[in-house]
Amino acid sequence: MTPPNWDHVDHELTRKVLAGETLDEFDITEALAFADECLNADYDNPDVTHEVYHARAIALNDAEECFLLLGDEPGFLEALKKFWSV
Repeated sequence: MTPPNWDHVDHELTRKVLAGETLDEFDITEALAFADECLNADYDNPDVTHEVYHARAIALNDAEECFLLLGDEPGFLEALKKFWSV
C-alpha cells in the first residue's frame, strides 16, 4: 500500500510529523499550532463546508487531547492525519 502523500500541507515541520520522521514534543506542538491556524482560516473560507470544518475541528480536538492530556502519540498522529485528510 502506498503511504499517504502530505504534499498539500505547506508546513515542512508538520509534513515531517505526519510522516513519523519526528515526534519531538516541540515539533508536535508546532504541528498542532499550524493545524489550529488552518482551522481558523477555514472558518471564514466560503469554499469550506460546515461539514468539512466540523470534521476537521473534531480531528484537531482529538489530536490535542491525545497528545496534551493522554500522552498518546499514536492516537495523536492518527487524529492529525485525519485532520489533514478531510
